[in-house]
Amino acid sequence: MDLYLASSGYDLNASSPYQEDRLYLNDGKGHFTRSVNPLPAMAFSKSCVQAADIDGDGDMDLFIGGRGLPGSFPLPSKSYLLHNDSKNGAVHFTDVTDSVCAALRLPGMITAACWADINNNHYPDLLIAGDWMPVMLFTNDKGKLKDISVEAGLKNTNGMWASVTPADVDGDGRIDFIVGNSGYNNQFKASEKEPMTMYVADFDNDGLIDPIVCYYIEGKSYPIASKDELLDEMPSLKKKYVHYSDYADATINDIFSKQQLSKAKTFSCNQLASGILFNNGDEHFEFKPLPLKAQFSKVYSAITDDFDNNGGNDILIAGNFFSYKTELGKDDAGLGLLIKADKYRNIKTIDPSESGCYIDGDVRAMTEIKTATEKLLIIGKNSDKVQVLMLNAK
Repeated sequence: MDLYLASSGYDLNASSPYQEDRLYLNDGKGHFTRSVNPLPAMAFSKSCVQAADIDGDGDMDLFIGGRGLPGSFPLPSKSYLLHNDSKNGAVHFTDVTDSVCAALRLPGMITAACWADINNNHYPDLLIAGDWMPVMLFTNDKGKLKDISVEAGLKNTNGMWASVTPADVDGDGRIDFIVGNSGYNNQFKASEKEPMTMYVADFDNDGLIDPIVCYYIEGKSYPIASKDELLDEMPSLKKKYVHYSDYADATINDIFSKQQLSKAKTFSCNQLASGILFNNGDEHFEFKPLPLKAQFSKVYSAITDDFDNNGGNDILIAGNFFSYKTELGKDDAGLGLLIKADKYRNIKTIDPSESGCYIDGDVRAMTEIKTATEKLLIIGKNSDKVQVLMLNAK
């Protein structure tokens, strides 16, 4: 397996701001050699890289998900589909996004993606998710991708997604997806009727984009920013809101005019639950939220395996998010959670005291390593040591 190192694109504070991606080739003996100029220039903020043979020609192509546009949150960076056209030992990739699927150029602020053949046509389909965007599904017709998100039942899935994991959860032979979201254990509230909304515009005409996040309280949409935060960002409002009491009851429609809001770009979230997208066949999915214990923290990673050796396909999730601003507090209630689902799509959680699985900290990724005698779970965390758990082996 080769190694792809994705850069952040532009470092706005560096003297040489552009940081290029790097591809290291494995010689099969554990030694890696850097490939020279195999990739097109991609000066953008990246979040994930997923490989698959998109066109069935026998080699691995790449999807590279774009994150946020530097200095312009929440506007997205570009995403790329790269075709592997390596020849005679020379590794080379070509950007084919516009010809294969133009809708993948700017789908949103992507955080996670995966390839999986959902319709058994022997071509991998692509599922992507991210912040302030819906889960999106692109089916693959012999190398050409098409956005079927609405037809697939994913219309009302705008969330703050952090992970997607393919697995046949209910054992019906079809690929389902475990999708990690921000959960319920925070101040955010969102639904289809009362979504979180972010208005994005240069409201004070200072040349900088101002993102204003709002959510509903008793039927009215209020900015999440405190008076001090908003007025520091837009000093022009200081004359309008001199006292804290003036701002306390101000809705987004009180603060900005209809004309200002109509010119703003809007992003929304109506689903904050982590859950499972069950594959009903015919390229249609049904979203089922995980039980309440699985909503205690943001879910950044999911692993599936028969952890208790009873023949079923179990799910282990982990996450948390320590980087919320001080007023919101750390999202640190997650301890890792074992989840079981049956063929009837009934879902239950196993408490850590029973499963023996404790995964705390600011978790960002998990991977399982299997040997002939044991299974190891490797857990990566922000600003912390790697955690290793030994799992039950048959």
